[in-house]
Amino acid sequence: MSLNDPVGISLQDASRRLAREATALGDYLAVLDRDQGHTRDQKLATAFPTTGTNTAKSQSRFANQFVAARGKMGLTGLPVDLLLITQSSHSKDELRLTEAGWAFALMKNPILDLDIDKASARFTDEETEFLLSHVANSVPTEDFPYRAILEAVLSGTNTPGGIDSALRDYIPDHESGRLTTGFLASQRSGAISRMTDLGLVRRQRLGVRVIYEATDAGHRYLNHYHN
Repeated sequence: MSLNDPVGISLQDASRRLAREATALGDYLAVLDRDQGHTRDQKLATAFPTTGTNTAKSQSRFANQFVAARGKMGLTGLPVDLLLITQSSHSKDELRLTEAGWAFALMKNPILDLDIDKASARFTDEETEFLLSHVANSVPTEDFPYRAILEAVLSGTNTPGGIDSALRDYIPDHESGRLTTGFLASQRSGAISRMTDLGLVRRQRLGVRVIYEATDAGHRYLNHYHN
């Protein structure tokens, strides 16, 4: 879409088209997950909309969270937060890829560009290295929770509730009461999911309990990823 409209693409058009494309991909990934017996943490279709009774709702959620949406504070959405997509300089209702967004889009991806039937990882090593370096040096709002969570886990605070408490310690007293337990848990859960995809932490499931473990990549991120 950006090749056809390099100045800016319509937010509405992008959201609709990408949600439809994501549904087709989600359906296929769900089949792969089933056929390859992927566990909960291995599933490739996670977060993608799929065809079913709630397709329209899941497409809307996907578009808002993983493409872009306009709120009171401007554009929101994961690619916007990661500085991969931004508002066009010509219109607040148009999107364009940032330089980092172009660089990431041009990299080969195991699922989109390689042998999808054999794909077991979401990213190549090149993509992972790019994203970690980009976050560490250009996206402080993403870098901060990564580091806070890794430091908590390495200190022995490795349960969901424990990490929530550790994160709350960073919040000024006059703001702490305004953040609900549910909101903090959702932010922690989202950050850890992204960190898991990037290989920084591992989940260990002990029955109904979950604990987190920092990987070697997590150690390296804390020590070596800032320019």
